[in-house]
Amino acid sequence: MGKECYSVIGNFMNSSTAWPVSLICLLIAFYLGFQYTVSKNDASRSEKWSHVRGVIDLVGMTKKIGRGGIYNYSPHVAYHFKYKHKVYYGHVIAFPDPQNFSEEGAQAFRLKYPEGRQVSIYFDPNSPTNSCLQSGDSGNFDSYLWGAIGLAAVSVILLFVRAEEGESASTSYLTPS
Repeated sequence: MGKECYSVIGNFMNSSTAWPVSLICLLIAFYLGFQYTVSKNDASRSEKWSHVRGVIDLVGMTKKIGRGGIYNYSPHVAYHFKYKHKVYYGHVIAFPDPQNFSEEGAQAFRLKYPEGRQVSIYFDPNSPTNSCLQSGDSGNFDSYLWGAIGLAAVSVILLFVRAEEGESASTSYLTPS
């Protein structure tokens, strides 16, 4: 009985189920790669943006439990600035937005951007609704890039490993003992 159970579990991902799972992994990898590219492009463009003085309207932190029971903090902000006699509002901190601060990092962020403080706001003069508090690369691109690479690798492994095993792997649990 134990032998048949291992055979069924081992062959769960047969060739007819491997390709849809592989396709889903590949689609998610493309999405993460796209997000990486967009954020990297936005970070690069923001280095050339103009800046004006603006005001921090709201600062918040999302607190969630991470690995090993340690809390991680992700900041959220709202700010406004004036450009050509018009007021614009924004909420982007950087490209990509920072996340998973330690408690000390969250406190440092709150001290740097307290509500009511005047700060430099970087914005696209051609489209002032595109703005951020920190121009350039924030250094938080690794998760997008490694996620895309990892899922693409899983996708390829699923397809090629199951293709090599062929029909014998998918039919072995159907053979009576």
